[in-house]
Amino acid sequence: MVPFTVIGAIAGTVATLMFVGSALPMLIRAHRTRDLSSYSPANLIIANIGNLAQTLYVLTVPPGPLWALHGFNVIASGLMLLWWLRHHGPRRERPTDTASPTSHHNLNLKEFSDDHPDHRSDRNSRPLARL
Repeated sequence: MVPFTVIGAIAGTVATLMFVGSALPMLIRAHRTRDLSSYSPANLIIANIGNLAQTLYVLTVPPGPLWALHGFNVIASGLMLLWWLRHHGPRRERPTDTASPTSHHNLNLKEFSDDHPDHRSDRNSRPLARL
């Protein structure tokens, strides 16, 4: 008969591999496209605070699949928050010249470009398998 601790370790390893495998496409796509506009900054912050608190618990259990899962979770959540702050975080005001606010030369033409991620028609229709 197989000890319950061995079954638990196997189940933990399989669950960790499944979680990592399911989260990697999200991380790859977020890194590749830099489009994190659908992610809530509050959720990203709370997830990172939760991971910090969870670390206190994880450090009390023997090393194993839980450590690997938690380590991946800390890295993934941290990267998502970092990328969100870098690409979608609070924008600093740019100094403007003395031209009137209605002047057309102040427009950022990149916002109207077809290369902008928000203007791509296939942005949300691409399957994740094509990353």
